[in-house]
Amino acid sequence: RDDLLARGQHRELLEAIYAALLKRDIRYAREPFDPTLEQQLIRDPEAVLQGAGDATCLDLALLFAGLCLGNELLPLVVVLDGHALVAVSLVRGRRDAGLPGRRDPDQDGPWVAEGLLKSGDALRELVDRGDYLLIECTGFARSDTIPPTGPEGKGRVGGQMTFQRAIEAGREQLGPGGRAFVFAIDAAMLQDVLKIQPHAKQ
Repeated sequence: RDDLLARGQHRELLEAIYAALLKRDIRYAREPFDPTLEQQLIRDPEAVLQGAGDATCLDLALLFAGLCLGNELLPLVVVLDGHALVAVSLVRGRRDAGLPGRRDPDQDGPWVAEGLLKSGDALRELVDRGDYLLIECTGFARSDTIPPTGPEGKGRVGGQMTFQRAIEAGREQLGPGGRAFVFAIDAAMLQDVLKIQPHAKQ
């Protein structure tokens, strides 16, 4: 990890994380049912990696973003209408989260200061100019039930996606006819710079 980060090879590190997850017995599944809650339950990493191995797109995106943070990458948890995935910076790492240059409109943008990106167009621009890489996190989870009509269902082999296909699917999610963008959260900015404490585990 340290050698890849020192050489600025964020993509190679992302591919290594993705490859490690492909080897785990993770399966795409619906969220746990609880009739008393009005919000989606989120499985923690232990439940996904050491438990039953079932996970929703949101569980998978949060797991992947957490692994990115742990490996000093700078992820955004991207929430679309009915779906979640991750965008990861290819030009900055976790230690750069609070740099003043990140708020520059010609770089990441002024949204960084609050850690919440509300513009799908701004994210598309960051991805298209090569600053961020979008990753379809359901790709490393096995699924034979995701319809092949949407980006997260196309190109699966043995129920999973290659890293390259997961990148293509990620970008397709923001393309014409894709799901509506809701927001993206800069986890490092919120946790490391703004010092927002994680929600207590239930």
